[in-house]
Amino acid sequence: MPKAIEAYQLWTQAYPHDAGAWGNLGMLYGASGQYEKSIVETQEAIRLEPNSGTNYSNLLLAQAALDRFDDARNTFNLEIVKKIEDPILRVNWFGVAFVLGDTEEMDKQMAWSAAKPQGDTLMINYWLPVIRASAEIARNNPRKAIQLLQPTAPYELASSVAWSGLGGPTYPAYLRGAAYLQLHQGSDAAAEYQKIIDHPGFMLACPLGAL
Repeated sequence: MPKAIEAYQLWTQAYPHDAGAWGNLGMLYGASGQYEKSIVETQEAIRLEPNSGTNYSNLLLAQAALDRFDDARNTFNLEIVKKIEDPILRVNWFGVAFVLGDTEEMDKQMAWSAAKPQGDTLMINYWLPVIRASAEIARNNPRKAIQLLQPTAPYELASSVAWSGLGGPTYPAYLRGAAYLQLHQGSDAAAEYQKIIDHPGFMLACPLGAL
């Protein structure tokens, strides 16, 4: 990442009117936790290319990371005034509204998104069932957890690049195993855990494999 930052610094010096170079430099600063620098570079990208939704989204994230919520609100409102429709910016702004406890604004963004489905297969059929099933296991409702995990069946080996070097988490099988253990159905639990053991090349160094 430092090398990439250095390359984009040289790029912006050589081609100061290239909005993409400024935007990528701002994104890299943000990704490495240098949010003040991220804001400066991203604002320059917006000055050069005022209709790029990605730049507004990155700017809002950097401002929020520094707890500059009024600035983040201004960034979002500016994007709205310019009539730039960027779903990622909406998602990021929803996160800011959540932190601020602004349920009215959260509802507005949910209503906006409902009319514009963006068809995220893994979110609907993998991550949401996994999150809900995990909550039910914590509440000692293993049967409900197993039921909630049904949509994950076709996607058991999804998200193999969730973390570099750590492989795929196989959360559905892991949680089913936990649910069956709560039901004292040891053989069923073992069958679920065996799915994890049978795919070492998929799991790589994922902590769930060791667990």
